[in-house]
Amino acid sequence: MSDRAFPAQPAASEPDEKPGKPLISVLNVAAVKARLLIPLAFLALAVMAWSCGGGLRRPEQAQETKPPLVLVIPIEDMISEATVALVHRGLGFADSANMSHVVLRIDSMGGLLHSMREVESLLDGVQDSGVNTVALIKNHAISAAAYLGLVCDQLYMLPGSEIGAIVQVELGPEGIREIADDDAKKKAYATLRKDVRSRLERRKPELPPDALRVGEAMVDPTMELFRVSYLDNRFEVTKVVDRDELAGLQ
Repeated sequence: MSDRAFPAQPAASEPDEKPGKPLISVLNVAAVKARLLIPLAFLALAVMAWSCGGGLRRPEQAQETKPPLVLVIPIEDMISEATVALVHRGLGFADSANMSHVVLRIDSMGGLLHSMREVESLLDGVQDSGVNTVALIKNHAISAAAYLGLVCDQLYMLPGSEIGAIVQVELGPEGIREIADDDAKKKAYATLRKDVRSRLERRKPELPPDALRVGEAMVDPTMELFRVSYLDNRFEVTKVVDRDELAGLQ
């Protein structure tokens, strides 16, 4: 998998201010940049507090419960068999030490498809045992790394980080190359889109339809999405639509 196979989308267009028409902006979902400021210290505090049974507690209340045990596994460089071995050892330790949370600290431009699938299977196993998995994106989570971020129960992004471009490529004697633009490419897009949507639909609480569409568009560069604002019975509505739905609104 590679980040090079996802073409850049056009820059956001200027809103159309003519009366009676929706305000439109083009979404670039090849790489979604983090906009929420989530300092690492706050993230750690939030994970610890919520796992203890609710919101942040006063100091005297926090002393009454033991803080959760959290294991951090760095996912860096290319995702490969070495990544699989690292995650396998880490998750094994987390299970033996009764860890409540496992954090994948991701900063990777992608890697091998079969290694990504192996890590996915390992995460499925630990999630079934009741351990919470958290993806923390630092700088980049592209291609296979982005997919692993979506596999986790929760996903956080540090300021300036980006995620996306989950595109399958071929690895041959000449190096990495895109899959030929034929039925094989369409099947690859369809399979990954189905996997990503299935993953996102399993999240609790449920994600809104707009988030599901953006997730699918990370996989399929042929999808064109637009953020539209319009009036519906005097109420302003903002949603993400594809080109066909956009044509129906205009």
